[in-house]
Amino acid sequence: MGIAVSLVCLAISLFTFCFFRGLQSDRNTIHKNLCLNLFIAELVFLVGINMTEPKLVCSIIAVVLHFFFLAAFAWMCLEGVQLYLMLVEVFESEFSRRKYYYASGYLFPAVVVGISAAIDYRSYGTPRACWLRVDNHFIWSFIGPVTFIIMVSHIILYGMCVCL
Repeated sequence: MGIAVSLVCLAISLFTFCFFRGLQSDRNTIHKNLCLNLFIAELVFLVGINMTEPKLVCSIIAVVLHFFFLAAFAWMCLEGVQLYLMLVEVFESEFSRRKYYYASGYLFPAVVVGISAAIDYRSYGTPRACWLRVDNHFIWSFIGPVTFIIMVSHIILYGMCVCL
């Protein structure tokens, strides 16, 4: 039930960010992409986490979940970056950082998932769930990058506290 409520709220947020042109800014681009990644990840999770057969479909679901949850964390970190930049820049810059945000928000997760799949593609999907295997420590291809993102976010937060 909770995930369904989350999906409805994310859909409303996406609608708001996409169709109200007055909300177009770097900050709202980050919000929109965070909502989009969470929406896709939660929808795929809701529909596919238990689809363990056929194995190929389960592996694809696990790859999609891996990518979109990592991307959601990357966009959360970019929220912190944007907040920091808004704090240290007195006047809003005419320069849009949108292309850098897109590159960071999607390229980092794509590289992590690509390297993980190249190293051990058989570890996507288990007999119990369409997620990353735990028994061979493949789960660290998710935990490691998420830990890194959280550490970067903490450094940014510390930087904001020092600026104040």
